[in-house]
Amino acid sequence: EQQIITVYENSAPTFSGVVDSVTVECGTTNWLAEVPKPTAQDRTGTFLTVSDSSTIVAQDDACSCKTTHLVTWSVIDGCGNSASAVTNVVIEDTVPPTFTCKPDDQRVQCSAEVVVSSLHATDVSAAGLLNATVSHVDLDYGCGSMIKTFSVSDCSDNTATFVQTIIVKDDEAPIFSRVPLDITVECGCDTLPPALNPLKVVDNCDGVSDALLTETTIPGTTGMNYGVVRTYSTTDACGNTA
Repeated sequence: EQQIITVYENSAPTFSGVVDSVTVECGTTNWLAEVPKPTAQDRTGTFLTVSDSSTIVAQDDACSCKTTHLVTWSVIDGCGNSASAVTNVVIEDTVPPTFTCKPDDQRVQCSAEVVVSSLHATDVSAAGLLNATVSHVDLDYGCGSMIKTFSVSDCSDNTATFVQTIIVKDDEAPIFSRVPLDITVECGCDTLPPALNPLKVVDNCDGVSDALLTETTIPGTTGMNYGVVRTYSTTDACGNTA
C-alpha cells in the first residue's frame, strides 16, 4: 500500500521595517541608499532577499530637485510565494544657494573709489550660476556710505543673503591752487589790484573747481584810508570747507 503526502506552502512572506514615506535631500548621489530597506521572512522565519525598483510618480519641471519616487520592495520565497511593499521617497531641496565670492566691506575717501560688486551663487537645482539681486540703505555718515544686501533664491524658495558695509568718508579739505598775499597800496597813487577770479581749488574727490569770492570794503579811520577784504571760500561734496 502506498501513501502519497503532498507538502505545499501558500503563505506569503512578511515584511518588517517598511517605511511609508521618507524625505531625501536633493543632490544626494545615491538617494536610494538613504531609504531604510525592509527585511522579509517566510513562514519558517527564514530571511529572504528583498529586491527593489523605483518609478517617478511626480516631478516639478520648473525645479529639477522636486521629485517623488515610488520604491517597490519585492520578495519571493522558495515555494514561489511572493509579497511586495512600497515606500514613497520625496526628493526636496532645503539648502540655500551658496555665494561663489563675497566682497569685503569697504572704507574709502571718495565715492569714485567704491568697487561695485555683482554676486553670483551656485545651487544644486541650477545648472549654471544664479544672479543675486541687491538693495541698499543709505547711512547718515560720511557722503555715500551705505549697507548693501545681496539676495538670491533657488526654485525651492531657499534664500541666501549677504550684507556688505561701504563707508565713504572724505575728511580732506580742498586746497587752493594759490594763496594771494596781503598787500598795501598808496592811496591815490597805486591801483587796487584785481581779484583772482576765478581762483582754482583742488579737491581729492571733486577735482578742480572755482572758489567763491566775496569782497568787503572796510572804512578807514583817517583821511581816505580804507581796506578791502577779499574772502575766497569753497566746500566739497562731503562738507569739507576751506
